[in-house]
Parts: sequence; C-alpha cells; structure tokens
Amino acid sequence: MDTQIGKKEIIEAVERAFRELESQKFALDQSAIVAITDVKGDIIYVNEKFCSISKYDYDELIGRNHRIINSGYHDKSFFQEMWKTIASGKVWKGDIRNRAKDGSLYWVATTITPFKDANSKPTMFVSIRFDITKQKNLEFELEKQLKKRDSMLVQLQEQNKQLEDFCHIISHNLRAPLSNLSMLSDLISESEDASEKDDYFNKIKQVSSFLQETFEELVSSLQIRNDVEVSQETVQFEEIFERIRIAFQAEIDNCEATIKTDFKSVPEVKYPKKYLESIIMNIFSNSLKYRSNDRPTEIVLRSYIENGWVCLECTDNGLGLNIEKHGDKLSKLRKTFHKHPQAKGFGLFITRTQVESMGGKIEVDAKTDVYFRIKIYLKEKKNENHKQSIPGR
Repeated sequence: MDTQIGKKEIIEAVERAFRELESQKFALDQSAIVAITDVKGDIIYVNEKFCSISKYDYDELIGRNHRIINSGYHDKSFFQEMWKTIASGKVWKGDIRNRAKDGSLYWVATTITPFKDANSKPTMFVSIRFDITKQKNLEFELEKQLKKRDSMLVQLQEQNKQLEDFCHIISHNLRAPLSNLSMLSDLISESEDASEKDDYFNKIKQVSSFLQETFEELVSSLQIRNDVEVSQETVQFEEIFERIRIAFQAEIDNCEATIKTDFKSVPEVKYPKKYLESIIMNIFSNSLKYRSNDRPTEIVLRSYIENGWVCLECTDNGLGLNIEKHGDKLSKLRKTFHKHPQAKGFGLFITRTQVESMGGKIEVDAKTDVYFRIKIYLKEKKNENHKQSIPGR
C-alpha cells in the first residue's frame, strides 16, 4: 500500500512539473522570441514568435544558420566576440539588428545561454530575444534630434563668432579714417594759407564720405543669418585701393610715403567686397603704421596669379619682423610685436579670419628693420586665363 502511494505521488509530482514547464513555455512563447542552436550554430528549434517577426516559416529556419537574418549592420568583430563568449560557456547579452524575409529591419534584445554537459562543454545554445524595435527607433530619433541640436549650437557659436569678429572689424577699420580726420583737423588749425585750408577741407569731405560708406557696409554685414556665407561680386583692386588711399591721404602726405601699385596682371576678382576692402585696408594701414623713421617709406601692392591662385601682395620697407621668433604668433588676436601706441593686435587677426573663411591662406616673409611682405591667396582661378606675373622674393 505504501509503495503504491509513493508511486502515485511521484507520478503526480512529475505531471505537475510538466504542467508547470508547459505553462512557463507558453508564457515564454507569448512574450519572447526563442531559438535553440547546436554547437555549430545551426537552428534546431524556433518558436512561433521567431517565425512571426522574421517572416520565415518554421521549415525555412530549421537546419539554417542565423546568418539567414543577418542585416549586415554589425561588423564581423561583433559576432566573433559573441561566439567567443558562448563557446567558453558564458552567457552573452546584447542588442542585435536583424533583417526579416521581406527586407524589413527589426531590433532584438538578446540573451544567449549555453547548455553544458557534465564536463562543462556547451552542447547547445538557447537564445531568448525581445522585440525592442520601437524603443530603438525612438532612441535613434532622439539621437538625431540631439545631433540636430548640437549642429544648431555649433552654428549659433559660429554666428556669434562672426558677430564678434565684425565688431572688431568695425572698431579697427573705422579707427584709421577717424585718426586721419583728426590729423586733417589739426592741419587746418595750424595752417595760415586759405587755399591750403580749402584743400584740407576737401580731403575731410572725402574721408568723411569713405567713413560713412565703410560704416554702412560693415553695419549691414552684422545681420545674423542661418548660414555664414557672404555674397561675392566682381571687384576691382585699383578701385578699392583708391578709396582707401583717399582715407589715408593725410597720413601718406605726413610721412611722405611712396606708394606703388601693380594690378595689371589681375585687375579684378570675384570676392566679398567688404572683405577685400577690409583686407587691403588692414595690410596697407599696417605698412603705414609700422614704418621706419630711418628711411623714406615705400609701400608696394600688387596682384598676380601663382599656382592657380589670385594673390594679393603688400611689401614695405618698415620695421619688419623677426619671423623666426614671432612667426607662429602672427595673426593671433591681440598679439603685437612692436611698441607702437596704436598697435592693437586686431589687423592681421581680422585679415586671417576673413581670408580663411573664404578658403584662402596667408604667407608672411619679413626681416627686422628691413622689410615686411604679406602674401594673401584670395581665390583659386585654375579654370580662368590670366596673364601670369610671379614676383621673385
């Protein structure tokens, strides 16, 4: 009797265990994507949810490798690391993007557990996956929006930098004409000759006109735009320089400077007018500012083609520069190399900013108390014919 009761209890316990296993399997099949593979990686079992998400029939999957649903998104090292982990008997977890039979893509959070024999050697691998496609898509969308935000922040920073640079340009470019106005006013007050005063008054009108035009052009360029590009137009070197010469005429006359220009080789260039005017003004005003008191001032400006580039060059015989000592600091903001009272360290910085923003570059060659030469590569002109004139150094 006792033996029969014992057998009955065992049978009931086994049946109960099977029912529990069936319930657990049913619950797992309802929520999870399940697959079992042998040690070679061939599929020996998949549940209905696996078939549903992959769009493959049961018979199409059995005996096949998981490469059948490989989307190509992950590189080889991803799967090599996965197989290395499970082959050593360890559990692997990760997110995988797969491709269904119809070409649609889906993401699954995957856990692969090795089943091992008595010697702890894997005999099969059970993969339990959960569909996380919606979560991944939301994650990617969030990442996309964050990148868009970062891009907008970079753009705003660039626009703020542009605004700051133009503020420097305004303060720097208006300083020289204002200084010339002050100088002309002093000359008028000191002069006793009526005709001479009339001449100075005419020059004041010219400088005032130039000052007004420069101010209006610079202020109009301070608008914050969605892109940082500036409009270009065909501009004449001689025309721009003549306007600048007028603005500096009082200083030129005061120091009796000799000014030579040669724009015959390349008389014009397509470039932002306000940039080119600012560039020429800065390099020319620097030549006047850093002139030597030991010899007559000579300044030469010319344009030419070199290696397919339109170049603008300004050479003077002023204070020069120790290029080996200061070469790496040139055109940095607020870097000065002479004890001139008007040295602010803005001119070359502004020039470099404008030139580089247009894809150009600057080269400087100088020798202390001998000469200073700045060559500006403004624009490539490889497809246009220009009479070539390459000066020697």
